[in-house]
Amino acid sequence: MERGSIILIGATTENPSFEVNAALLSRMRVFVLQALTTDELVDLQQRALSDPRGYGLQQVTVDTSLLHQIADFANGDARIALNTLEMAVTNAQTKDGAIVVTQADVAQLLTKKALLYDKMVRNTTI
Repeated sequence: MERGSIILIGATTENPSFEVNAALLSRMRVFVLQALTTDELVDLQQRALSDPRGYGLQQVTVDTSLLHQIADFANGDARIALNTLEMAVTNAQTKDGAIVVTQADVAQLLTKKALLYDKMVRNTTI
């Protein structure tokens, strides 16, 4: 590791200080990734709706307030926001050739808040 002949790339939701061997950790560079903001998640969803690699080739209508609700639900996680948007579009009704995502479509998907997982934070209530 000291010579750089081994490159270790990993990702974890745990704190590396507690989970990675101290000898390895001392030779690593740790990058902390921050949660995305609500505005960043809304922008990401808007790009998914307009980009041809997403829904850009289809006519999909989603009110911006619904995108904000999905972003709030996602709790900073882009994967959760995009998966929720995909489910909303998939379950939406088609009207006059356009897919229209309604409040009801989104509401049924936002029943459980996305949780942050960390061993150091435990819910001890039964």
